[in-house]
Amino acid sequence: MLSRNLTRNASTRVPRVPFLALASSLAFLPLVGVSATREADLPPGTYRLQSARIVDAQGFGQPMTAATIFIPAGWTTSGGYLWQINNTGCGKNGSRFEWRATSPDGSQSIEIIPEETWTGHNLPMPPMQQSCPNVTITNAKDYLQWYVQRNRPGARILDYRARPEYVESMQAMNRSDTSVGGELRSWVEGGEVLVGYTADGRDMRETIGIPLLFMLNRMQGVYPGEIREFLTISAMPGFAVRAPHGQLDFKLSETIRRSIKTDPTWSARMAEHNNKMGQIAAKGAADRHAIRMDTIRQVGEMNTRAYNDRMAASDRSHEQFVQSIRGVQTYSDPSANERIELPNTHDNVWRLNDGTFILTDDANFAPGRDLGQDGRRLEVAR
Repeated sequence: MLSRNLTRNASTRVPRVPFLALASSLAFLPLVGVSATREADLPPGTYRLQSARIVDAQGFGQPMTAATIFIPAGWTTSGGYLWQINNTGCGKNGSRFEWRATSPDGSQSIEIIPEETWTGHNLPMPPMQQSCPNVTITNAKDYLQWYVQRNRPGARILDYRARPEYVESMQAMNRSDTSVGGELRSWVEGGEVLVGYTADGRDMRETIGIPLLFMLNRMQGVYPGEIREFLTISAMPGFAVRAPHGQLDFKLSETIRRSIKTDPTWSARMAEHNNKMGQIAAKGAADRHAIRMDTIRQVGEMNTRAYNDRMAASDRSHEQFVQSIRGVQTYSDPSANERIELPNTHDNVWRLNDGTFILTDDANFAPGRDLGQDGRRLEVAR
């Protein structure tokens, strides 16, 4: 199992991340009055986190916060939500999350993996006539293996586990629609791999998790009994965490992954944008399909539903951070009259005076004694 391999390949103690070695140039909360020695003495499984913004700098006329995420204090970030033209019809989507946070010494990182779209078919088409690879992968495990081959050359896959919670909110897309002319079937899967590789002379470990939507359109071919198949693979934003061998902390990875939250205003603008794009595509499909017979009409409707499913998946890829990919708890800070969402991975949560947060299972943790800084314990909101 992946969790056992993570225990075997990771340290039994929390990695001693040098949180104070670097100050971020972005609008992160400052670290004040904490000595590196005291930071290193945090109890095992105790994390000090700060809030960071993932910014869409281009999409709607002015920079907007697309999402927020909690990262280890002192880490720096790059990237955001990007809008780029992709006329190839495959690979990274034109609009996508592409973001990374990196530890001060550069040895550890957190990455939101960009959305991708791939297609496959069983047509007898020479390879030179295809602008994209003919991808016929139909499950999460094989897709993740292919992703590693493309993006982590030379990496060894050490383990795999299914992550059905990644796609829990998308179960309505597990369906099959049939007609006289064929069948449109769609299904969702989520998976995670543990890989090992060498980078800059260091033995590294990395977890990579991706939720996926598969859509298979099967229809009658030209000859009797001939079936043509067209497959579309939509990879939602994934999540990867890497660290040197012996320092990969799986609980920290889960804590950060669960903290991702899309901004409601930005999400509404994205939904409006995708709805307009869907209407344009649907009209184009209707214009192209001159309905002369019932079979053509039904196949055309299936293709339209397939496109609508892809657009819904695009919406879901943003809401994925709010729904199935998250596990959070709302806390109250009476002194600031504020309610705060934080990952539900720890029993005790503190807010320090510099604005950072401590998540710990140590009931005896005291910020004044352990960090030399005042703070207040947050209570679960009622």
